[in-house]
Amino acid sequence: MLQTSRLVFDIRRVVAVSAVEGGTRVVFENGTAAAIPDANPSAEKMTRLAADSADSGSPVGVALDDSGELVELSSSHRTGVRFVRLDEDDPTRFIVACWAYNPICYLGTDHPDFARLRDTLDRAVATGDDVILSNHINMVESEYELWWKLLDVRPASG
Repeated sequence: MLQTSRLVFDIRRVVAVSAVEGGTRVVFENGTAAAIPDANPSAEKMTRLAADSADSGSPVGVALDDSGELVELSSSHRTGVRFVRLDEDDPTRFIVACWAYNPICYLGTDHPDFARLRDTLDRAVATGDDVILSNHINMVESEYELWWKLLDVRPASG
């Protein structure tokens, strides 16, 4: 039987980064730890971003699998959200227009936490409250364009 792991998406602060056999150990503010395996194609960039987060206290976006491995770790940014609307050219994604950072990024309807992310973005538009937003570490490359895809978003106040 094929088993698939469910990814956990979050915005977290890193408090410690250390080299371990086969990768890097990252400890988060909430006390949990995760590994960046050396085999991850983005391991070097993720390790640098984790160290920057530990030094600055800035949060990062994370995607963790069931085994505690960091599948993805990327920078995050505080911003207001101008609007969220369905992309007329691609109904599998929503256009997210931000005020301060990354003027346009996209929320894919295939995101496992789509409903939570969409609700958070809609509330930010309605209230004017800022969010902490993190895109995937690498841009999505299609036949016609490059674009940022949302990894996670959380209210900045919570």
